[in-house]
Amino acid sequence: MSIQQTALYEEIKHVYARVDESIQDRLGQCYALAGRFVMDHPEYMLVHGIINGRRFGIDKDNPHAWVEKDNVAYDLVQDQELPKETYYEVFGAVPDKTYTHNEAIKMMLKHEHFGPWR
Repeated sequence: MSIQQTALYEEIKHVYARVDESIQDRLGQCYALAGRFVMDHPEYMLVHGIINGRRFGIDKDNPHAWVEKDNVAYDLVQDQELPKETYYEVFGAVPDKTYTHNEAIKMMLKHEHFGPWR
C-alpha cells in the first residue's frame, strides 16, 4: 500500500470508529431519541414496532422506535434516513403503532416515559 493509501485508510478507520462510538452511545435509546425528535418535529410520525434482530446478530426480534414523514423513515439510532420500503426491508422493520405529534405527547405525559406504551 502506498503512503497516500495508508494515510487515507487510517483516516477512514478513524471516521468509522467515531461513527461506531456514536452508534454505541445511542443503542438502547431508540424510544427516547425518536420521542424527543417528534417533540421538536411535529410533521413527523412516531413509530413503535420491531426490527429483525437476526439481521444484526441478535437471536430475537427487537422492540424499536423510529420516525416517519411522507415516504421516508428516519432511524435515530443509526442516524439513517431511507425510503420507508427500503428501511422495512433492510431492518426487517414491522410497525406496531404509529402516533401523531399530539398523540405521542399525550402518551409521554400519561406514561411519564418515551415508550413503549401498552
